[in-house]
Amino acid sequence: MASSNLATKIQDLIGKIDQNNYTAVSEWLTQSSRDVINVLPKDMLWTVATNVDCPDENTGATLTTAKILHVHKSGVKAREINPADKTRISNSNSIFKPSTNDPKYYRENGKVFVLPGGGTVVAVNYPTVTYNQQSITGVPKDIEYIIILGASVKGRMFQLDVLRRTIDSLSLPLIDSNKLQVLLAPSPVITDITISSSPPTFNAPNFPNITDLSLAAIQNDIPDIGGEGLQDLAMGALPTAPEYQKPVFSAPTFPTITALDLSGIDGEIPDPMGLSLQNYELGNLPTAPTYTEVSISVGSTAIADAFTSMKTALDDDDIEKGQGYIQQVQAHVNQMQSEMTDEMNKFNQANTVYQASLQKLIADAQAKQSEDTNELVKLRDDMNRYQAKVNAKVQEYQNNELQNKFQRYVTDYSNALQQYSLDMQNSLNAFNDGNTEYQAKIQKLIQEATSRQSEDTLKLTKLRDQLGRYSQLVNDKVVTFQQNEIQNKFQKWVTEYQNKLAEYNASISLYNANISKEVQQYQLNEVQKEMALYIQKENDKIQKANLEANSELSRFNNELSKYQAQVSTTFQKYSGMFQELNILQSQYQGALSNLVQPYISPRGAEDGK
Repeated sequence: MASSNLATKIQDLIGKIDQNNYTAVSEWLTQSSRDVINVLPKDMLWTVATNVDCPDENTGATLTTAKILHVHKSGVKAREINPADKTRISNSNSIFKPSTNDPKYYRENGKVFVLPGGGTVVAVNYPTVTYNQQSITGVPKDIEYIIILGASVKGRMFQLDVLRRTIDSLSLPLIDSNKLQVLLAPSPVITDITISSSPPTFNAPNFPNITDLSLAAIQNDIPDIGGEGLQDLAMGALPTAPEYQKPVFSAPTFPTITALDLSGIDGEIPDPMGLSLQNYELGNLPTAPTYTEVSISVGSTAIADAFTSMKTALDDDDIEKGQGYIQQVQAHVNQMQSEMTDEMNKFNQANTVYQASLQKLIADAQAKQSEDTNELVKLRDDMNRYQAKVNAKVQEYQNNELQNKFQRYVTDYSNALQQYSLDMQNSLNAFNDGNTEYQAKIQKLIQEATSRQSEDTLKLTKLRDQLGRYSQLVNDKVVTFQQNEIQNKFQKWVTEYQNKLAEYNASISLYNANISKEVQQYQLNEVQKEMALYIQKENDKIQKANLEANSELSRFNNELSKYQAQVSTTFQKYSGMFQELNILQSQYQGALSNLVQPYISPRGAEDGK
């Protein structure tokens, strides 16, 4: 089976690495190699050391990526001096002047200069390692695993940094407050009630013109007693001829019939436009709870700074300081987890109060709808009471103004007419009685004069006949007057008046029916229909608002749960990876220590003590 490459060996320790980060894997391996080479004692590196020639003291040997083990000149070890002393040692009189038995070297500008006259530099080159190599060349074989452990530590730190950035990128879900409100539907447009027809008016027929009884046509038929030229028969004074006295007819005053007046109940007409409907807007919505993101500092060092400091310490091979920063990061994570839990609990509690307040607002809006229904029922009852008062007014008008007044007038007129007829009959009777008495007196005179003069008898007989004819004419005139002027005209007027009155009563009944019909249609079409549509729209809006609010709250709760789960999962993963980092770090430090410890001499050993 083919052996795995270095990237695979690192993934065996810290998990899968995205291929896009393989360049970083190469950098981790290269840096870890340098770190390990710098830590290892020189006695472990002689197997991989190389000689670099320094041809002369002016040219120098170029060394930029290597660890110097030692420098010599022809096998004599050279001692390193400060490059600031190079001028002093070049003085031929200086006690520090180098020689073949006491060569010296210094490092400057990426080169090693050996004095005098050049020499040899023994060094270990820092290898450039790529992720796809099967092994690491240029280092002892037994430290390859330590380099892989060091690269794995750097890789885990990279993963933790990526994970930290993932936490920063998580977005707390927000509630769309626009979906948590009920907008008031347009107010219903209810027009005022309009009665299409006007109340009928009573047009009484003109009272007949009854002329006075006139006897002018028979005035010439009154016999002239004085013109008969009777002889003086010593009859004495003749009796006065009777004269018909016409009675005077006084008709009763026609009653004043007022128009139908509904002004007494005008103020009681229900006003649909004054109907006070509730406002279905939810008003001021409660403030949606917000989750306060936790941003904590460990001492004076934020988590990002702690990571940077930790990387720097490890890069500088300061293991103890690096472990201190690791502990800072761990403390930061623990504190952040604790405070995030506190903030999450506060948010959940505020969210519970928020949802309860929102449900109360929705319930209040639904309760207002019930109050509006009561207002509409009251409006309907007011309309019914108003209609009943209109009917009562019309009925009262028919009874008082039409039937009672007119019936009283007809009765008064009939009584007056009857009295007039009686007066005419009495006058006629008085005339007939006077005429009978007159004729009796004449008859007596005639009898007394019979024996006196036959001529006068004839005249008196003629006078008697004339008076009889005149009396008949007067009776005929009176009867004709009673029939034509009184009975016919008045009866015709009474009949016509009663017909008109019947038509007026029918019109009043029809008008009353039309009012009832139009009021009923107004209630059905304008009030009930418009309010039913309005209430239906409000119901639809409230139901829609409930659905949208519940949907929005459900979405928010789902996203919040996902957010909480993501945060919790990420921190759990972060904690686990951090623990693994500690283990890797311990393994790395332990391996280095175990490898280096045998080469560490006791204190004073080099001096032979």
